Amino acid sequence: MNLSPVAQTLQLIAWFLALAEFILALYVLLLNVWHTSNRHVSGLLLLFAINNYALGLMIGATDATQAALPAYLLAATSPAINPALLLIAVVLLKPNWLRSRWRVGWWLVYGLVFLPVLLTLMDIGLGTRLWYTGFNTETYAGGYVLLSEYTAGSLCRLIWMLNFYGMPAVTIIPLLYIALRDKKATLLTRRLAWLLLGTQIAGMSIQMGLRGLLG
Repeated sequence: MNLSPVAQTLQLIAWFLALAEFILALYVLLLNVWHTSNRHVSGLLLLFAINNYALGLMIGATDATQAALPAYLLAATSPAINPALLLIAVVLLKPNWLRSRWRVGWWLVYGLVFLPVLLTLMDIGLGTRLWYTGFNTETYAGGYVLLSEYTAGSLCRLIWMLNFYGMPAVTIIPLLYIALRDKKATLLTRRLAWLLLGTQIAGMSIQMGLRGLLG
């Protein structure tokens, strides 16, 4: 299968972003490996790097064998991004929230980050089909496949509802509060809140655009 110019361009962009994110992840971590913010930001950048690398592989896949690895990686990392963004926003803007009486709730958010990874590994190794189910190898003609096509397990609705739909909305709420209402927030904190809010909205828009373009 020959890639179209659009697909080739998207593949190169995805791989370039993956390389840049991987380098930034190492740089941020090495700046201060013991600082909580550095570790969280580095982890998020690494998550983005793996996701974009897998996206590039999926776009260029010509058969089911080549598409298997990126499908595994996308199933494991894509649902983890939104809860990870929420944690990053809190760590950077309101780190004391993680130590408040609501810390149990934040541990649940951490759980949503790691849950798709664990479920994907279980589905691949044990065939549990809780999240990752694979796609039809007989009809696959190459190229990008929507995540929903190969993540149709028994827990898929729950993961989509929490990780893909719930987390973006939950993330926007505290960012708006910090940017507009929090009287204790400094000017720098407010600007960072607006930046993270813009990033969140842009990410949601790009995700929907890619679905329409590649799906």
